[in-house]
Amino acid sequence: MPVLNELLEHRDFVRRLAGHLVCDEHRAEDVTQEVLVRALERPPQGRARLRGWFARVTRSVASNSMRGERSRRHHETEDKGFKGSPPGGVGLGGA
Repeated sequence: MPVLNELLEHRDFVRRLAGHLVCDEHRAEDVTQEVLVRALERPPQGRARLRGWFARVTRSVASNSMRGERSRRHHETEDKGFKGSPPGGVGLGGA
């Protein structure tokens, strides 16, 4: 099992890859932090392929981050379209 210093040696690689994947500085830092937390919580088993493990986990976390952002934007757009009327235009005041 890799030790902490070995895992942290890959931080710059993870940060650069995250930056290319999400194209946003702040989101890339969030992705990097999440990847490092995963590495500390469940470190990869072998030392020989650490870079590949980090690349795979970074792509996964970045993808999840982008999916979450798209979903958030979609919900915000839907919320802006809601004007207070229930679906179908039926009011609550009684007919």
